[in-house]
Amino acid sequence: MMLRVFRNWAMALGCAALCGCAEGEKSACARLKYTEGGVERRAFVPCAAAMVRQLDRAGAGVETMADRSKPGGARGRAQRECLAATAALARLLREAGGTQKLTATWEDTRLNEFSLAVISAKDEYLTMCYYGPKLFDAAEVRIPGSVRAHDKARAILSEIR
Repeated sequence: MMLRVFRNWAMALGCAALCGCAEGEKSACARLKYTEGGVERRAFVPCAAAMVRQLDRAGAGVETMADRSKPGGARGRAQRECLAATAALARLLREAGGTQKLTATWEDTRLNEFSLAVISAKDEYLTMCYYGPKLFDAAEVRIPGSVRAHDKARAILSEIR
């Protein structure tokens, strides 16, 4: 019991550390310039691509955790990778101006839709990553909401490129 509590706290603290306590190299999201109408599509595309890459990493981790045929070690590694991916995505979102700027009404509504899809998928993936394999072992859990949001973000990225 005590070991489980310690592990959960260590994982939560590790996730918090990954979510942005350490400053690293600035991404394409950090270089965005906002105007009253939002951000230029051309400038936003590299940032959007980086966000989708992190969603892809998190999605792969969730798929591995959900696969009950995988050994526990592989599912645990997938959980850590998923947490790292959602933390990296959270850092990109902060560098892009945070959820308040990303969800503001812009002239380019497709960029708004992209931002909302990314934020939705990140939140759902983070929940699944945090609870990990136990979530999938406890019940027949489906992941359609996050997958739909992730797929929508990927589709919009393809459209705006």
